[in-house]
Amino acid sequence: MAVSFYLNGAPVSVDAPDPRLLLIDFLRSTEVDLKGAKKGCGQGGCGACTVILSEWDSEANQANHRSINSCLRPVCSLNGFSITTIEGTGGAKRLPPEHAVQSLSASRAGAIFGTESTPELKATHQHAAATRESAVQNGARRKHTGTAEASASHTIDPSVNPVAYRLAVNNGSQCGYCSTGFVMNMSAFLANHSKPTKKDIEEAFDGNICRCTGYRPILTAMKTFAVDWSAADEANRMPINLDEQLKAQDVGDAVTIPFADAAKASPEPVKVSGADRLWLMPRTVAELIKMYREHRNDDLYLLHANTAFGVYREDFLRSKTLVDIRFLDELNGISHDDATLSIGAGATYTELLDYLKAMTLEEWTPLGALQYMAHRTAGTVVRNAATIGGNTMLVLKHIANGEPFPSDLFTTLAALDAQIELVDLDSSDTRVLTAAQLVATCEEAPNLADRILLTRYRVPLRAIGAVTQAHKVALRDINAHSIVNATTVLQVDPDLNVSDAVLTFGGIAPYPWRATKTQAQLVGRPLSLEGFDSISATLADEIEAERARWSKRLADVGNDGFTLAYRIQLATAYVYKALVAALLQHAPDKVPESIRSAARPTWGHWPVSAGSQHYKRRPGPSMAPVSEPYVKLMALYQTSGQVKYTHEIDVPPKTLQAAFVQSKRALADFCFKHPETGVAPITAEALAENLAERFPSLVRLVTHEDIPLHGVKNLGMGGDQPVFAERRVSYVGQSIALIVGRHETETDEIAAFVSEHCIDYRPVDWAPEWVAPVLTLPDAIQRGSVFPDYPESAPFVSHIWKIIRKDSEFGWTTPDKNPLAKDIVVRDAKLDAAPCKIVESTQSCGGQIHFYMETQ
Repeated sequence: MAVSFYLNGAPVSVDAPDPRLLLIDFLRSTEVDLKGAKKGCGQGGCGACTVILSEWDSEANQANHRSINSCLRPVCSLNGFSITTIEGTGGAKRLPPEHAVQSLSASRAGAIFGTESTPELKATHQHAAATRESAVQNGARRKHTGTAEASASHTIDPSVNPVAYRLAVNNGSQCGYCSTGFVMNMSAFLANHSKPTKKDIEEAFDGNICRCTGYRPILTAMKTFAVDWSAADEANRMPINLDEQLKAQDVGDAVTIPFADAAKASPEPVKVSGADRLWLMPRTVAELIKMYREHRNDDLYLLHANTAFGVYREDFLRSKTLVDIRFLDELNGISHDDATLSIGAGATYTELLDYLKAMTLEEWTPLGALQYMAHRTAGTVVRNAATIGGNTMLVLKHIANGEPFPSDLFTTLAALDAQIELVDLDSSDTRVLTAAQLVATCEEAPNLADRILLTRYRVPLRAIGAVTQAHKVALRDINAHSIVNATTVLQVDPDLNVSDAVLTFGGIAPYPWRATKTQAQLVGRPLSLEGFDSISATLADEIEAERARWSKRLADVGNDGFTLAYRIQLATAYVYKALVAALLQHAPDKVPESIRSAARPTWGHWPVSAGSQHYKRRPGPSMAPVSEPYVKLMALYQTSGQVKYTHEIDVPPKTLQAAFVQSKRALADFCFKHPETGVAPITAEALAENLAERFPSLVRLVTHEDIPLHGVKNLGMGGDQPVFAERRVSYVGQSIALIVGRHETETDEIAAFVSEHCIDYRPVDWAPEWVAPVLTLPDAIQRGSVFPDYPESAPFVSHIWKIIRKDSEFGWTTPDKNPLAKDIVVRDAKLDAAPCKIVESTQSCGGQIHFYMETQ
């Protein structure tokens, strides 16, 4: 069956697409060729792929628009929706040149340049000049601060998206790879918020990343749409010169998001069969149960918006039957009364946050904790699609295996004893379990997570006297997994005794875990900070015991460099903050001013960011325009998605795609093995035959054997880097082979399959002290593994010159100090007769991951 939707206002029908086909790959395919959405991270983390998804709200009689990540959204899930890419919101056009230059060759001898004069040439020149003059004059009627309204005159069609225009003219685009994502997110935001504040706008971009321009000019451009943009803000905006091409562009009065009248029809579910996979969309829970029973042995996978793809990619890719549950009405709706907040499992994070924002919240309440955790989950673009139930399922499905998912919101739901209604698809039974009971059930029977449907959450709103606090520490404020998160609840009686305590932590066990011994120690004691050392010691012992219980389960899960001692410190700090917060609520006079800040919530309470950029003009006209800040038309091409980067240049017909097979070991001997039987070694030819049967789009498997004898097999600075590894690999990611195929995504899939399933690794036959790879600088120093100045295989230009700043003095340092000794030495000395105190030690810095944007 075909999947039908609207793309930039026009109907599109895709016949039997592969259920794994993602929107980003469909848009950027040769057939569609819409390259405005960029495939940056492929995980929903950077926002470069942002598009707008629209659907008709019959009750409100209007279209609802929301920005989503096209890198996460399957095409099969789009039936009945309307999709807008950056290309559908307007674009820039280049004006005729200022001096039209055309030449005619009317004879065998070329005329002297500029001397031809024919009626046709004269008419052409006059028309070009008139067109340009008209456009320039119309453009000059508008103010070009980036804040003024566009002229009603439309000399260029289509008009430019005003968001793209303001981003360009405020110098907010450098390489431009992230720009379209910013523009599309802001375009959807303006469609839903007619009078946003600067604070609102700043918060809307927590899911968009820029890696070269810097956020000051980007946010300045976006905040010009704010209702509280002031004359002082405008005066602080850096003045920019625009070239004539920019000045003459026709800028739209408002963002245009195309929505066809036919798109108002109610969407219909589809059944799609493609690439040995099945896509199903049930209308009712009863229909879902029937589908489950028919396909339970086909790796059935339930999804709603597929945002889990950014975290657990393989869960989606390996499943044979994908079931989209967005049509199930039982999963929708949010409501509350004095005792309970009811949340449909299909509610998105954005819907929950909007609902909570409309209520009057106190930060020390369950609703305040829910709001805090929901806001700190992912980024705006992901939250627009991610569901509450889907987030919980990520925890439940990875209790027993894989990398645990440290959900922030589920930690809070567990701490609040939220009741979760679910349907067992195997037995058709409906059950209601608390979050803790559901976790315990899935721990005992891990396969339960594969056969349940979460339908609704009921969150009890605790009685007056309870102080609820949510806590999270992560590598980034937004869009990063917690190192340790927590939700603490302290119930205090009228006599200022702790009558009940809940301390629930994420990041300790593979699910929200309660420190029951520490809770028991708190209950019954006066609300006080006295004796906290004993409480923290109990908590530390509990955490160590819990981590030891899971040591085997977590042995293969990376800790990202966070030690158990650090996790204990975070957990201890959370409990301390909880006690201070409870004291501030019930006995503020007992809290010294010096420690009150420990409990005051600061996240999200910061002021709107601001920044300034200044420059000096070079004196005299001779340097112009070198010393002037000019914005040229190319900036608008970037923000409008009209630039094609290296990876996007059109290729000739029958062009083949290639992807590297990369090593997953740092140091090992290797050979090819049969992917099913595991027999090794097998030849490259035998592996290629097997792959061709499995992947029809495979054209060639290229290895070191394909490099001709007269070819150069080693490259790199040292002349010792093989193009393709032969028998041995030296580092993770080293190229072993090259897959050549007909389609980009399938070629990538084949290469990943070979890397994962077709390489057999064995230890190198070296002396025992060298079998393990050298992974750190201290290890290299200790083992004497130091790269030579330049090896014999390298040209002289690879010589590593020693560079010392002139007049540098090292006499104050300890000569021949052991670089591995990290002890801190403090001593007195004199430098140039001045007495100094010298603090000397060795420090190390961990590896840095640069989240670059533009694909290489």
